[in-house]
Amino acid sequence: MTYTEERSRPIFTAIINLKYELRSAPRVVVLGVGNVGRGDDGAGVLAAAALKKKLGQKGRSRLKVLLGHETPESLTGEIRRFRPGLVLILDAAASGRKAGSIFLLEKKNMAVEDISSHRMPLALLVGYLEKSVGCRVLVLGIEPRSCREGAPLSAAVKKAVEMLSSQLAAVLAERPARRIPCRVVFYAGYKGRETPRAVRLKDRELKVLEVLERRRVQDARRKTEAEVFTCRLEEGRAQITVTSRGCWLSIPFFDK
Repeated sequence: MTYTEERSRPIFTAIINLKYELRSAPRVVVLGVGNVGRGDDGAGVLAAAALKKKLGQKGRSRLKVLLGHETPESLTGEIRRFRPGLVLILDAAASGRKAGSIFLLEKKNMAVEDISSHRMPLALLVGYLEKSVGCRVLVLGIEPRSCREGAPLSAAVKKAVEMLSSQLAAVLAERPARRIPCRVVFYAGYKGRETPRAVRLKDRELKVLEVLERRRVQDARRKTEAEVFTCRLEEGRAQITVTSRGCWLSIPFFDK
């Protein structure tokens, strides 16, 4: 898959947010994509396979690692049944970086016309999962050196596969974030409820210092919709989920 330089974010600026996303989601699917018969194009599948081996039986109730190879769309049914809050896709991605570089992308930074070895363009797969499962979807790309048919895995990408699988295993093996029922105090603008200003728990109120991201998530199976706010509180980074059934606060233990 091909991406331009300005469409991607280097891993050193995205790894903190990635840790937060992985630990905030109640269930996580890691999906490896690529063709192992075309050299570095198989990096995503190899990283997912290494991660699966490293995790073993850890966190089986909230973690699922899948190998999608060239047809990741064939696993969408299994992903829907698992009902993840986050799907993390691992794939080789050419952005002009040094071979073995790892970087984080989102759907808005992908082009539907990107050329890849997959039958379904990854941007369409991401959009389909978001709509049908109602989950967050992120993509981690590994810069390839050669995707030539029959080429061996390059040394740089082999090192990146090992580093990525080890880092993901360490994060996913940690305790997940707490999910606490709460009440949210909003700033009411001219459109009504808009920006969260505070979160009320049983024994205290937490002030929202900054809203870092706001997104709307649809669960097609339940036919429900939620607003998710990633915020900086006085106590650290947190996620506020607002639905018609109530509000929840997710606080990762590591981020104080």
